[in-house]
Amino acid sequence: MKKKWGYIVLIIMLLLIGAQIHLSLSYLYTPLTYPKGNISIFKDITFTDFEKNMVIEVVKWEDDSKSNYQFVTDNKEIKGLIKQFDDADMLEDYDMDKYLADLPERDKGPRYNILFRQLEELEDDSRVGGRILVSFEFYENHDVLEVSDFYFFSLSEDFKKQIFSALSDEEKWVTFD
Repeated sequence: MKKKWGYIVLIIMLLLIGAQIHLSLSYLYTPLTYPKGNISIFKDITFTDFEKNMVIEVVKWEDDSKSNYQFVTDNKEIKGLIKQFDDADMLEDYDMDKYLADLPERDKGPRYNILFRQLEELEDDSRVGGRILVSFEFYENHDVLEVSDFYFFSLSEDFKKQIFSALSDEEKWVTFD
């Protein structure tokens, strides 16, 4: 009887280890490592939406003109940026009126829309399709992230540097206009 229970425990352990390995190879997160901070405002996503192939799409608006490019990154960079967003301080009692009033009047800089997408198609310099999982926007010379005109977060200098560092490697861009 003890031998039978030993085999059952061993089989269960092997199944759990196998499941963990599968999840780690297929997804950026597992149920145990999935962020639990600001990501929770996106109610319709789970760890299974963060498959290993992801894209950061950036839309840059400057002087009423749009530069649209897609930026394919490695999983470590994506997880780092998502962690920065997840850990950002939410600004309580902050709304769109306050956000607009706080923008620098003269030099707010370009506006950046950052979108984390699932990677569904990638054909030689063509548009990458896929569901948007997380998105936010900010002005270069402002220290607030805005999500869906409703949520506002503090944009630290470290987070901003990490975003621009990720965007600086043009070899990883898939560009289109």
